[in-house]
Amino acid sequence: MSLNPQALTLLVPFPPGGSTGFTAEILGERLASVLERPVGIDTRTGDLGSNAVRALMEGPEDRVFLVGNINASSVAPVVQRGRMSIDHWSVAQPVTRLAEFPSVVCTRGAFPADTLRDFLAHLKRTTGRIRYGTDFLGTYVDVDVLRLSTAADLGRSCLTTDGAMGILADLVAGRTDLAMLNVATATANAARLKPLAISGPDRLSNVPDVPTLDEDGFAGVGTSNWQGLLASRRATPETVAALYGAAVEAMRDPGTMRRFAEIDARVATSASPEQFEREIKAEAAQWEEYRDAILHTPLLQR
Repeated sequence: MSLNPQALTLLVPFPPGGSTGFTAEILGERLASVLERPVGIDTRTGDLGSNAVRALMEGPEDRVFLVGNINASSVAPVVQRGRMSIDHWSVAQPVTRLAEFPSVVCTRGAFPADTLRDFLAHLKRTTGRIRYGTDFLGTYVDVDVLRLSTAADLGRSCLTTDGAMGILADLVAGRTDLAMLNVATATANAARLKPLAISGPDRLSNVPDVPTLDEDGFAGVGTSNWQGLLASRRATPETVAALYGAAVEAMRDPGTMRRFAEIDARVATSASPEQFEREIKAEAAQWEEYRDAILHTPLLQR
């Protein structure tokens, strides 16, 4: 059985300018070619990613799908458990991982430090804490800053905003001092940033002189920001299998892989929907130990 022959829609839970929108745009373009039908993008932000999940629940199960990332699909449901307006996993089922985005640990260009260790030393002499930006409490950024601040013996406080571009704006304006931006956003806004470290295992071709967190002595800090494709729990196994096959074909297209490589991200499709679900469950279990500390992170006021 094939997918519904009518137009398809990809739901996106975060504003344009971040890795989720970047992935959805490229996937949508290529899926339209693979399936020979229109594929639209519908951005549904807010409510800890739940507005997009709600739209998935309400839409046709064989025509509306969700491009979710580690925030909305793994960390937030753990950290915000019992506080979310909808149970994500009663509504959505994994189809495939799509791509992985290392994060660039960065500060604004005018900050008086050029390395991560100098940056942390400056904070220790002055404020004694890391002021950072995040979408909401319950993202991979909260996990990473918690790990980094603990290793550096610093406090932390965060300013919540809406999407990667809002986090970038707060950083440039001096309302925060640190951001862990996905490579899509960091690459597009390199002129306004000072990169300090890379979260992935390897240095990036676009900023080859910037060391990894491991190289800087912060092993275990740095989470891969992945993007994945999700379907409604109401979708039939035949629909999920057809969507999986089409998405993998679209993502493994040489042109698609080249576009991700240009910003130092990489295509990373799953071996099967079942494998992707196991990966998400294993990853979510890791966040349990950080839940209480993240929820007690002091919030900055605008």
